[in-house]
This record gives sequence, C-alpha cells and structure tokens, in this order.
Amino acid sequence: MSSGEIARYVVTVKIHEDSLTELNEINNNLTRGGFLLTMTDEDGNLHELGTHTYGLVSPLSEDEVKALATGLVENATGKEPQVEGDELGKLAKTAAINATGPTKRRRCALVRVF
Repeated sequence: MSSGEIARYVVTVKIHEDSLTELNEINNNLTRGGFLLTMTDEDGNLHELGTHTYGLVSPLSEDEVKALATGLVENATGKEPQVEGDELGKLAKTAAINATGPTKRRRCALVRVF
C-alpha cells in the first residue's frame, strides 16, 4: 500500500542481457514507466545513477517500487530480474558520493547488487 509521502527511490536491476537491444529495451521500459537515469537530492545536487540503476520519485512504498521495476524489466526481456532498492536519502547517508568534474555533478554508487 502506498504511504502517501513522496520519496526518492533508487533501484538497481541485475539481469543478464543477451544483446544491446535488450539493454535498450530495459532502459526504454523503465524510463517510460517514470524511472530516471539521474536524480537530484534534497540539496539540489545532481546524481548520475550509473548502469542498471534507476531513480523514481513516487508516493509508492519501497516494495511497490521494486515490484514496478521488476514488472517493467520482465516485460522488456521476458526474464525475471533481481531488483534491490532503497530511498535516496537513506542510501546517500551510507554511500560515498564523489564529485566528478567541473560541473560539480555527483556520481553515487548507491545500491548493492546481488
């Protein structure tokens, strides 16, 4: 059940793609489903999420976000992925966030991959 509060979630998908086309379909399905490739934190810092990592700003619960990502990837590939995720704020507190260049954009290694 949705909590009703808006939260920033970051999910990482682990799946073996058989081709670049399959990877493209995963990205297409997730972005059409509202997932993002970059996110800003509460301080306005931009975070590049990295390969197989997607963000979502939503009132859904953590489990609902994982289920949504799983369904979108299954739809794109016909395979069941492993999905791990948490709220951006919780992850940022425990992850090292490194500046990457003159634009002060930040890259987060936020979510463990199984």
